[in-house]
Amino acid sequence: MREAADGTPYSGDSEVAGDATDDESRTDSTPDDELEAPRTTYAWGEYTCGRCGDACERVWRDDGAYVCADCKAW
Repeated sequence: MREAADGTPYSGDSEVAGDATDDESRTDSTPDDELEAPRTTYAWGEYTCGRCGDACERVWRDDGAYVCADCKAW
């Protein structure tokens, strides 16, 4: 068995000994009912750009709207 940098045993198959590995030992300061759902940042298909109005097959989220590559603020 190898050792981690701090000298604790490390098997390579799991986290370093002493790290939290189960849900009961983890804490979260934000209740689940207050979390915002994740948003996509990219989509493909048949879209119309939210800024220039051009038809496009790939769009990116920018300031809440799906926009084409030319309108995206990179």
